[in-house]
Amino acid sequence: MGAPKILTHVRGAPAVARIVGELRAAGVDDITLVSPVDVEVPPLAGVRVVRNPDPDAGRTGSLQLGLLARRDEGEDGDGDEGRARREEEGPRLSPSALPSSSSSSSPSVVVWPVDHPLASAATVRALLAAEGEWVLPTHVGRSGHPIVVRGARALDAIRRAAPATPLRAIPPTLGIVPARVAVDDAGVLANLDTPESVRGL
Repeated sequence: MGAPKILTHVRGAPAVARIVGELRAAGVDDITLVSPVDVEVPPLAGVRVVRNPDPDAGRTGSLQLGLLARRDEGEDGDGDEGRARREEEGPRLSPSALPSSSSSSSPSVVVWPVDHPLASAATVRALLAAEGEWVLPTHVGRSGHPIVVRGARALDAIRRAAPATPLRAIPPTLGIVPARVAVDDAGVLANLDTPESVRGL
């Protein structure tokens, strides 16, 4: 596309800034962005930035860096108040947002790829309110982004996975059937994959 997706302007703002705004509107106020080392991140007040030296290793590898930063700061343990994270991936730049908002007994992480910047705060709230270890939004019968991953079992499986492992391959290894939340939000399907798709947004 010629420019990192994180910097692509969507409806008047960089994709990452729009995502951060929607997370905050949903009550997610502690956000981590994982970005390639060679991408200049726009100013985002209060957002923690983690640099990924090898984004080609895989999107799950980027998510692992975000989770590691969380753990290093003591924000992933039992009893912590719900938080939010933002995670972004690689040189070909398809980032992910990793927020975490949770009950004290079940930490939750919202994984939000930057190439899906148009989901709404209402969708994030609906996903966080839903039960389940792995929660997906659906619109017109199709699954989209962001997703919510909840609890030590699911998060530990992400940490142990090979960096190139698709996230969708992890729930079956745990016997988890993802919960699906139908939302009236076409933004969960919108994608920045091509210049044509950007013009459509």
